[in-house]
Amino acid sequence: MVAWLVGVIITAAIYKKHAWPFLRIQLINIATGFAGYYFLFKTIPSLQGSTVITGTIARESTSDRTALWLECLKFIQENPVFGIGPMNAPWHNSIMLQPHNSLLQLASEWGLPATFIILAIAGYGIAQWLKKFNINTLESQSSLDKNLAVILFFTIMTNAVYSLVDGVIVMPISQVLMFSMIGLMIGHYSYDNLLALKKVTK
Repeated sequence: MVAWLVGVIITAAIYKKHAWPFLRIQLINIATGFAGYYFLFKTIPSLQGSTVITGTIARESTSDRTALWLECLKFIQENPVFGIGPMNAPWHNSIMLQPHNSLLQLASEWGLPATFIILAIAGYGIAQWLKKFNINTLESQSSLDKNLAVILFFTIMTNAVYSLVDGVIVMPISQVLMFSMIGLMIGHYSYDNLLALKKVTK
């Protein structure tokens, strides 16, 4: 929920009126989802006096995450340059399968230099995206291209924030979806150049 909210705020702040059609759908969906959640998991069980539902996906504590993150900070302190090695956290701590934080995982497993390089590449990519797809340049684009730019940006921002609190970068399906989104962004960004190249080669 925090990742979604941060994604909404960043997208609204950057794309303003261009983001509203998409964000309106997001707000309707989240309101409907919350209403359904409270009706099915709170209202009905309380009316029935049921104790069957003992927990849901809504988290009430992050103490387990905090313990993992503190352990990662120890790994970084002990191995700042090369890290402990990819996916090696369980060898160093039997209770840790993954740290549930992408930055801490990269820094602890790959080392600080590699992490800074990855962040620099990501930052450069986002800067280039915003240079091509910003509130001014979107004015002249079609509705499809405009909405696609907003949706892709929102998705990548939300996923980036989500990776700071969950172990999504180690799950195969998450990795496939992550690189699919990055591929879609590269395709959308390069589409004009590809069209120009196609005309030249004809």
